[in-house]
Amino acid sequence: MPVCYSPPIYAIGSDKDRDTYRNIVETEEFVLNVPSTSMLEKVNLTGIKFPAEIDEFGKAKFTPIPALKVKTPLIAECKSHFECKLLNIYEITKTRVIIIGEVVAISIDRELFLKNFAKQKGQIDPLFYVHGSYFGLGRYVGKR
Repeated sequence: MPVCYSPPIYAIGSDKDRDTYRNIVETEEFVLNVPSTSMLEKVNLTGIKFPAEIDEFGKAKFTPIPALKVKTPLIAECKSHFECKLLNIYEITKTRVIIIGEVVAISIDRELFLKNFAKQKGQIDPLFYVHGSYFGLGRYVGKR
């Protein structure tokens, strides 16, 4: 969720028992990869609580590629990425946190970048997760 535009700051929620949370605490950085609705099944695989030694990228057959400004890899199959440096973590409950990061780099697929903004949104077709369900822009696309 965007929190501020100048500087660009984003917030994400996480359970404390997730690898994502532990990785962010350890590295103080993270990447928001923007998956499309066509990636629902692969994204669902990354939500499974595998043991820490299991690579979710490999399970979902995602391709990691180097980021520009952080060590955390980007997902090649995503058409847009937000590289973030950790600003703060707020404990919401004993098990949930909100993680705040400043965006230090943004990347977008070259083909999409060359299109006007209205066409970009339609082609990115971003996937959103809300309490057990997935949505595209203005539509329900599936359950977890």
